[in-house]
Amino acid sequence: MSTSRGHALTVGLLLTTTVLALTACTPSSQSTPSSNGSTLVIADGADTTEMNPQTSLYDSSWRIEDMVYDSLVTTDDKSDILPSLAESWIQDGNSYVFTLRDGVKFSNGRALTADDVVGSLQMLLDPATGSYWASQLGPVTAITAVNDKTVRIDLSAPYTPFLAALASTSAAILPMKEYQDGTFDPSTEMLGTGPFVVDSHTQDQEWQFSANPGYWGAADMDVKAVTLKIVPDDSARIAGLRNGSVDIAYFANPDAPTLLNGVQNVETTVQGSSDTYWLILNAANPDSPFADKAQRQALATAINRDGLIDTALAGAGEATGISPATLPGSCSPDSLPTYDADPAAATNILDGSAAASFNLMAPPYLTSFKPIAQYLQQDAQAAGFNATIETPEMGDYVDRVYTQNPADFDAVIDYFAGYLSPAMAPANAVVIPGETSEFSGFAVETPGLADALAAATSATDTASETAALQTACELVAENAFIIPLATKSTTIGVRTDRVDGTIPAFDGYDIYLRNITTYALKG
Repeated sequence: MSTSRGHALTVGLLLTTTVLALTACTPSSQSTPSSNGSTLVIADGADTTEMNPQTSLYDSSWRIEDMVYDSLVTTDDKSDILPSLAESWIQDGNSYVFTLRDGVKFSNGRALTADDVVGSLQMLLDPATGSYWASQLGPVTAITAVNDKTVRIDLSAPYTPFLAALASTSAAILPMKEYQDGTFDPSTEMLGTGPFVVDSHTQDQEWQFSANPGYWGAADMDVKAVTLKIVPDDSARIAGLRNGSVDIAYFANPDAPTLLNGVQNVETTVQGSSDTYWLILNAANPDSPFADKAQRQALATAINRDGLIDTALAGAGEATGISPATLPGSCSPDSLPTYDADPAAATNILDGSAAASFNLMAPPYLTSFKPIAQYLQQDAQAAGFNATIETPEMGDYVDRVYTQNPADFDAVIDYFAGYLSPAMAPANAVVIPGETSEFSGFAVETPGLADALAAATSATDTASETAALQTACELVAENAFIIPLATKSTTIGVRTDRVDGTIPAFDGYDIYLRNITTYALKG
């Protein structure tokens, strides 16, 4: 699948379909330490086989890589951009000048230089690297080292999401000296300036991390070791929290707050994100009923997003257009075409034609997809549609939706990353005739969308950006091969008798423990 449009294809996708194999970070021990006052124990549902932050596609990869790597800037739960490796920066027209923090070292002891920053970002932008994130950095024309502590990045035009894109783990700074002399391979090992180093990894079982003594913020860190357990089953993660063998656990299941209710010493946080559930309709395959635009618009009009959130998502999330509603400046879904939640209006759109019968695919990798499908089935039925739910095997789902061209499905529920700036996610929906993309098998062009997004990303004032985003949302809603439904939330359970720390209320890049360096262990 091409990544030329900067997609984050099903970023929560379980990596059982990935055939990459790690050749480094082999485990030194098979034992797993229990909570004993010295090690923070985390349980997550999915592992990764991706090691290189520049080419990683999945949020499970980003969370692990964030333990080891730093980027020039970072973010907080309000989507504000904060210093990281760059202690400050100045914007001068379409140029940015970053001053690097003093005392930064890679975990091998070598000091970070401007050459590492320049080389990392140049490699990220190099088409030979194959990084889908390259397109998110915008119209970069030059990256230069002014001196050993200063880096200048020039753009050919204003680009609003630029700093937000630099805050991603995908834009992490790598040790370029070691990469160039062949002693470091980012595809098989991790070597960064971040708070932890990898001690061992047993695929689909656990990671062992220890604190990086050379980390620039090491003096303020209390956590000296982390065990990340891979525990696919929700009930097993809940049991770990209950019996104290796990300190923090991550849940994608919308029912997790209810399931965790009453577990002694466990506090739950429902963390918002810019990830968005989409209903994707196959508009490109002539055998699909949704090659007919009126059928797409009618189905979109029948959906009650607020009811879906309350019923299928346990009240967590916000109704949204293609620009995630949880990001500042995003469009308002209330005024969008085909957002009426009105079966009668859907019937009027069809203008005497019968509503279609179709298969609705609920992929197997998220528990939330099945209840979403069941709710959509009811809304569709109220407008005269007949939806049959299917849950294919993982490989079959990927092949039919994202590999075959034309794609072999009628409708599928999926979710996509929204990132940190409201114009970044809508870029996934841009389809250029004759250009291959990950959507080629099911998408049709949305005239005017590329221009609206270009206006949003080049806007020099908030009002112009918001107006352009509103236009983009309206165009996608009217074309309706993508039907944005609601933003996605996750639940984090924390043993408060073991951990002193606050889970951020929101994270645009799904780094649910982004502030782990501020946590303290009790006992």
